[in-house]
Amino acid sequence: MNQQFNFKCASGELEEIPQQLLQKEQFSFPEVHLHAEEMVKLSKAIKDYRNEEYVKLPFCVTIEAEALGAKVNLGDKNIGPRISQYSINSIDELGDIPRINYRKNRIKEVLDAIQILSDEGEKAILSVQGPYTIAQSLIEPKLLFKAARKDKDKVDKLLNLIEDEVVGYIKEGINRGVKIISYSDSSGTLDILGPNMYEELSGKYNLNVLKKVSKVLKDGIIHICGVTSASLQNSGLIKSISYELNEELTYSEAINKVIDENKNIKVIGHNCINRFNMKMKKPKVWVIEW
Repeated sequence: MNQQFNFKCASGELEEIPQQLLQKEQFSFPEVHLHAEEMVKLSKAIKDYRNEEYVKLPFCVTIEAEALGAKVNLGDKNIGPRISQYSINSIDELGDIPRINYRKNRIKEVLDAIQILSDEGEKAILSVQGPYTIAQSLIEPKLLFKAARKDKDKVDKLLNLIEDEVVGYIKEGINRGVKIISYSDSSGTLDILGPNMYEELSGKYNLNVLKKVSKVLKDGIIHICGVTSASLQNSGLIKSISYELNEELTYSEAINKVIDENKNIKVIGHNCINRFNMKMKKPKVWVIEW
């Protein structure tokens, strides 16, 4: 039987955009969410401020949903982008989402920023949301949950469409030079949905994404949010193997060392990418398999 995981989310440990940095440097809002050049500037400033190895984009979790039709309020330096209007207003509209156009709007700017950073020799992380989390940004969550009980075929169609678009987005990022895909489906976890609904609405779609993307990663890796990977393992959809190192390293240094010694590793989980720069006395890296 697989080991069970109870992972504590670390999202609150590190702000996406440090307020102290914003007080020291001049960044324009909402331009940092709109233009590749501003994204590049801020991502490098955050990396330097935190003395990190990687640059990370984007600075919000609304990119995919916006590209699939949702309306977004870009906010300001104190409140980041958030969904302001769903694109799906009834169960009958569940199959009516557009394909992502990578040549327009903010998703284009994110990918262009990744390309610029990669061309400059930076190691880039692309944060990607999973299908159920994106679905909850396209349709009011209560309506989605109701539809899952009464019109499951329509919900399956929606989630399959989103799955395909997530895979396509990740492939675009890989083609632009991304080194790490930071993957999370924070709204579709086992503790939120329960075992039966989780496997049907979230788990299987996340597993599909991971399987498809792991085949095209080139020299990059997927790092799964610990809450997402714990849900997958606790539901029996994945398994994991731990690599323990008997030396003090940061989490990212530990990952690099494990990967250097095991070139076939493609997926890592059970930890938080926000902990990359934290020193660990005896670091443990969890490699995900299925």
